[in-house]
Amino acid sequence: MRINSKTKHHLRIQNIIFILLFVGIVSMIAWFSTQFEITADWTNNQRNTPSAATVALLKTIESPIKFTAFVADNSSGLRQKIEYLIALYKREHQNIQTFFVDPVTEPKLIRDLGVNRDGELLIEIDSRKEFVQALNEETITNTIQKLVRKSNQQIIFIQGHNERSALSHSNYDLSRFTEHLRNRGLLTNTLNLADNMEIPAATAVLIIADPQKEFLPGELLIIQDYVEQGGNLLWLAEPDGFNGLDLLAEQLGIEFLPGVVVDPNTQLLGISDPRFALIPEYPLHPITQNLNSITIFPIAMAIEFIGIEEWDGESFLDTLPRTWLEVDDLEGELKQDLHDMTGSFSVGYALTRATVLDTEIMNDEHGGDADDLGINDSPDKNQRVVIIGDSDFISNAYLEQGDNLDLSLNIINWLTEEDQFIAVPARIRIDGRLELSIFAHKVMAYSFVIILPVLLLLIGIGIWLKRRKA
Repeated sequence: MRINSKTKHHLRIQNIIFILLFVGIVSMIAWFSTQFEITADWTNNQRNTPSAATVALLKTIESPIKFTAFVADNSSGLRQKIEYLIALYKREHQNIQTFFVDPVTEPKLIRDLGVNRDGELLIEIDSRKEFVQALNEETITNTIQKLVRKSNQQIIFIQGHNERSALSHSNYDLSRFTEHLRNRGLLTNTLNLADNMEIPAATAVLIIADPQKEFLPGELLIIQDYVEQGGNLLWLAEPDGFNGLDLLAEQLGIEFLPGVVVDPNTQLLGISDPRFALIPEYPLHPITQNLNSITIFPIAMAIEFIGIEEWDGESFLDTLPRTWLEVDDLEGELKQDLHDMTGSFSVGYALTRATVLDTEIMNDEHGGDADDLGINDSPDKNQRVVIIGDSDFISNAYLEQGDNLDLSLNIINWLTEEDQFIAVPARIRIDGRLELSIFAHKVMAYSFVIILPVLLLLIGIGIWLKRRKA
């Protein structure tokens, strides 16, 4: 192509137009970047993204969340870590306030608040506040959940009849379950009815976990009266007897079928013991709304709701078809006999009924006549009761198996009438740490320090000799 003065003029105009368009596009992109934010987390464990549990929890909170970090001005690394953590929460909650206080310049404030260490974090929601020392998402999320819960929720474990201990660390006890409850802001306590012949008024849920000794008639009357007055109950039963709780079952309108649930479907998942009942599918119920994996019930029994007019019963844990109830000894190879009941059985029932306000209690609380207040004999709440035909699923040995932990916490959230927390998964995130054995450490050390350098040296010498010969 011949270039003349006219061509040069056209090229100059094209260059000017290109520069103007380029500058305009870059300016527009820069402006859009100030108006909109797009983030992408490409890390394997999504470590730069709030976990599903954190996101679900923050969606339930409308109140502002205030973070106050006590960090010295010269601790830049610690300050950046806190800012990074709080940024995760700011992405999901629009009303988060952050303040930094230098302990050196505010000694009186530090002393009044009782701050003990650099990097301590104070979280405030409404009028409640809590200090956090462990700077990680799990601790902060659990603390936020504590602050938004009802402050007087007490979970009471009945003791004194060789029940599953709420504090013991044995495989068959419930200390891990109790720890999860406390981490989420629930108060837990034990009650021996032989020492204290009344159930505390602040009890949100009463738990009976596999008693091995008979209840005294007076103890049973206390429990029955608690249920009659509208108290929420979690009853974890076992196939080896009810130990004086038959009248409680009659009061609730339930019946435990004889035998142990035997599930041949366990062999498909590599579990050789058919006494483990597996439940992979769940009906539509608030307790099971976020379960997406199997729950495991070792040596469970089936429950049937025979029906009482005042109670509404709904099964939320049903075994797969082909299971049967084994009434013979659980020894050797279990085979189905003609007299064994076959089908799908329920190992978990949720009961509800409408309760009414107690006139005398309302008179005390309101300082007047409940009739005048227009609240006498009006529905107060839906009383909630859960009966599970197994207590091993919640024990230390099996709590972390499948979705057992999520199920157990969902049951408590439902019983305490805090259904909004059921959508919050139990686990904050999958552990992304790589744990290596001593042997694996040695193999990696020798490979990178000795074997790989020697191999590269030998390859280099080989190439050098080959070129020299050529």
